[in-house]
Amino acid sequence: MDENNTDDGVITLYIKGGVTHTVGDCPLCQRVYMVLKLKDLNFRVMAVNTKAPPQEYKDVAGAQKPPVLVDGETTLDDLEQIVEYLNSSYQKPLDPNDKSTQKVGMDIFLALSKYLKNKDPSKNEKLKALMMKKLQDIDDALEINEGPYLDGDRMTLPDCNLLPKLYHVEVCGRKIKEKAYEIPESMANIHRYLEAFKSSEVFEETRVEEDEIEYGWRQHRML
Repeated sequence: MDENNTDDGVITLYIKGGVTHTVGDCPLCQRVYMVLKLKDLNFRVMAVNTKAPPQEYKDVAGAQKPPVLVDGETTLDDLEQIVEYLNSSYQKPLDPNDKSTQKVGMDIFLALSKYLKNKDPSKNEKLKALMMKKLQDIDDALEINEGPYLDGDRMTLPDCNLLPKLYHVEVCGRKIKEKAYEIPESMANIHRYLEAFKSSEVFEETRVEEDEIEYGWRQHRML
């Protein structure tokens, strides 16, 4: 976890804390964490036990769930506002050249959730097929780009949105044994995309451990 400075005036990102590790399984928190790292900003990360948040967090955010960002006199608890604020207020803009990448994989997390949470065995194959169709759409979108990421050689805002969710898809296929699946090898673009992410410094700094992801789905999402 990056805690570059704890002095007043340094940006503070409050994220969901983990059960056995510092960083929890929230892909929205990881999204903001990635933006901060890519911007190379001076910031600290505070992991919050959402079941028993400390008074410091309550004073800042009340009952709001992470992520929450504090930058001087500015406090933001809306995800999209946080990302927009960071991108527009600081150097190294992360906007993609190809605006269409902003829509890639928009509903993959919903498809994953529907499949994993389904309690009707007769619907499993249909829901898994729908998730695979969403993955194929992502693979097709990656096919047309020159470089490992959605917009080429650099991570941009759409990657910060998609990669944490896609990582959940990959991990859940291995960890949730009763709903086991694999991202097909034929989706080579997705595999390259995830490998580029996992070999990056941004992933190393913001990573969520696999057992945290499994625990999150089994406990918080009531599998």
